[in-house]
Amino acid sequence: RVRSGGGRRLDVSGFDLGAPLAVVLPAEEKEVQGIVSICREHKVPIAVAGKLTAYWRPLRLEKSLMIDLSRLNDVKVGQDAVIAGAGVPVLELDRRLRAKGYYLPIHPDSGGDTPVGSMVASACTAGMGMGLGPLSRWILGLSVVTGDARILRTGSWAARGVPCFMRDAFPDLTG
Repeated sequence: RVRSGGGRRLDVSGFDLGAPLAVVLPAEEKEVQGIVSICREHKVPIAVAGKLTAYWRPLRLEKSLMIDLSRLNDVKVGQDAVIAGAGVPVLELDRRLRAKGYYLPIHPDSGGDTPVGSMVASACTAGMGMGLGPLSRWILGLSVVTGDARILRTGSWAARGVPCFMRDAFPDLTG
């Protein structure tokens, strides 16, 4: 999905982030990869956003292509792991887990609107106490689209069938 930039955007504190050239809403990893590849080829700056944009003026949208990750919101609950899209807000993830008898072992920001991908990318340790540790403690693996449009898979989950390992004992690019 692509839509026009739609004018100037504000972050949650009201700071003017500028007007993106356009906004794209990919629904899967391969679409993100294609978008990054095209932007790289044409030297178009990329700004990534989710449902809400954080405080402290983190983004500059002017003359960039805004990738809105909010459609990357699938949640698959397995017996020993959960696969969550980068755009699913942590409160929504917790609600989906509770519907299956599980829960998110961390306490996110007060509103719960922060997307999982943002919390992982920023190594979020903020919130109303961290419950059972920071989100990074619970990540088994990541799929990341790099700036050169490659898909990088990290962590013990990347080699499915391999049991989880302790971060303190072994190297782990995810940690």
